[in-house]
Amino acid sequence: TRIFGGNVSGIKGLKFPWELAINNKEKLLLVCDAKNNRVAIFDTVTGEVVKEIKGGGHFKSPRSVDVDNEGRIVIGEEGEGKIVVFDEEGRFLDEWKGEGVDFACSLAVSSEGKVYVGDQSNNRVIILKIEEVNEEEAEIGVGKGVVQKEV
Repeated sequence: TRIFGGNVSGIKGLKFPWELAINNKEKLLLVCDAKNNRVAIFDTVTGEVVKEIKGGGHFKSPRSVDVDNEGRIVIGEEGEGKIVVFDEEGRFLDEWKGEGVDFACSLAVSSEGKVYVGDQSNNRVIILKIEEVNEEEAEIGVGKGVVQKEV
């Protein structure tokens, strides 16, 4: 048995952990730490926090998280219902805010890069597509249409 969380490595402990995702390639556990407004990332071997992605104006109260084949981290948030995408280093890439979406309660990323979002406030599932982004766009992090709604 292994326990993740608590006050480890000088980083505050989890407060209202919500949804989990695994990055099998990098052996990481991602935890939506809703009340700390972050996604905490643990090494699955050591149990140590290796990184955290804080909202920084892009999200607050994360409720859902997954990782695509490229290692990009997709986060759904409560309140504004935004879907936010970060690269594997935690740099902001883009966000999508759908009309009438208040609570992106769950999401899953397919191997084709489609993001299926459970929109609890409207009893529906929305399908988004993550487009490729080059290194320069990732460095800028300006959000130029990386996430598009499936038609």
